[in-house]
Amino acid sequence: MPARPAELVADALQDGSTIWIREAGAKPKAAFVFVHGLGGDMQHWVGAMSSLADKGYASLTIAMPGHDDSPYGRVGFGPLESKVVLQAAQAARRRWPDAKVVLVGVSLGGSACWLAVQHDPTCANGVVTESAFARLEPAVDGWFSRMGSLGQVLFAPTRWMARRMVDVDPAKVNPVEGARSFPGPSAILHAENDGVIARFHGEELARAAGIELQIIPDCAHAQGYSWSPGRMEEAMLDVADRAQD
Repeated sequence: MPARPAELVADALQDGSTIWIREAGAKPKAAFVFVHGLGGDMQHWVGAMSSLADKGYASLTIAMPGHDDSPYGRVGFGPLESKVVLQAAQAARRRWPDAKVVLVGVSLGGSACWLAVQHDPTCANGVVTESAFARLEPAVDGWFSRMGSLGQVLFAPTRWMARRMVDVDPAKVNPVEGARSFPGPSAILHAENDGVIARFHGEELARAAGIELQIIPDCAHAQGYSWSPGRMEEAMLDVADRAQD
């Protein structure tokens, strides 16, 4: 568990998941719910939370399943993460009832955001994602194809393990459906040099949402904010400005 910066307040969701909160005055312009990706931690978005607080925006970030001190010991491949995102969005609405809520997620965290609004489109007023997968099955195919013939041999048991361990069928985890159905504004970004999630995932999400995919030049997977914070914040603030209460 990373050390919590002094300017952030710790709390917990109903399921016991830890959240860190950054206030921004009595009436924030909007509230961002930040979601890190697979292998990340709660520190991922701390820089963004501080910068946006200086501009009048409140935020919180979440300990995701299988990470930090989450009460869930395993990664959920998307559906479990989306349930935590939904709780976090509800917590943001309770804490800042007059503020628009914008979900911001990277990689698996971004896919979880789309799954969350697919389940409940009213949980957020806007969505911003970076290097998220559109559909889990081809994402897993891509991960294992990079391992060559050994990866193809291993793929089938890995799919079986996902189903057995967390009751997930990769063919049924399709964040793109959330992008297609969500009525609010969104921004979809993808790292130019992403070696984990292929660009076609971002293209598919953007087509479904009816917007243009934004490419972050010279950027590796899940490094959008550290590589180009200005570009990421511009996307976040644009979506927050266009979101409806």
